[in-house]
Amino acid sequence: MKGEFAETIECPRNSPKVSIIVPAYNEEESIGEVLYQIGQLCKQLPTIEIIVVDDGSIDQTMTTIKKFPFVKHVVHERNLGKGAAVRTGFEVAAGDVFVIQDADSEYSPFNIPALLRPIFMGQADVVYGSRFKHNKNNMKLSHSIGNKILSLIARILFHVPITDVLTGHKCFVKEAIKSLNLKENSFIIDVEITAKVLKNGWRFIEVPIAYSRRSVGSPKVRYIDGIYCMIELVKEFLIFSRSKTRNFTARNK
Repeated sequence: MKGEFAETIECPRNSPKVSIIVPAYNEEESIGEVLYQIGQLCKQLPTIEIIVVDDGSIDQTMTTIKKFPFVKHVVHERNLGKGAAVRTGFEVAAGDVFVIQDADSEYSPFNIPALLRPIFMGQADVVYGSRFKHNKNNMKLSHSIGNKILSLIARILFHVPITDVLTGHKCFVKEAIKSLNLKENSFIIDVEITAKVLKNGWRFIEVPIAYSRRSVGSPKVRYIDGIYCMIELVKEFLIFSRSKTRNFTARNK
């Protein structure tokens, strides 16, 4: 078992409880290592819960999860999509701060202290781990280009300096998530969360994270998902714009 924390974290007195939510679908080859590494966080964080949402896996993912008695697990009887798994995790989480951690081997749990630090210090409500701010990034070229295009669109639409819309490492205060009224069941939830966070004015920052291209298992994201994500960004912006126009008109009547 390899890995090390990108940084340590000083926990304030009466530290908020942290819920780490791991959506998983057919990740038998990687989830054991991920859960082992998350377990090491217990040495740094006094109050932490780990929730795995098995989204209808048909391999040995659940068998592996059960080897970790400190993990709370929820099972979807059939595959509903990453968004559905994430939303289920949010619903059952008891923490004050929520972290999304992918179950594959691309995002190291040892980045999590870097995500939590700005929230613990009162500097942010939402923290994204940006793969593009780290000096080592071996992302697949097509994914890199697609993500940069989506992030550019988000910057233009919402006037926020975001670089990694589709990152698998996201961290939120509970109040932010509960305010978003999330609906998406697929990978589009990454864009839905981002757009709703940005347009609702939550304090948002990015921190650099280490990232390694998936070495085991098979990627779940399809090229068409990038198109759907772009449509979702524009749709959320149009809803936001219409809402601002109505509010402006109402104030000036």
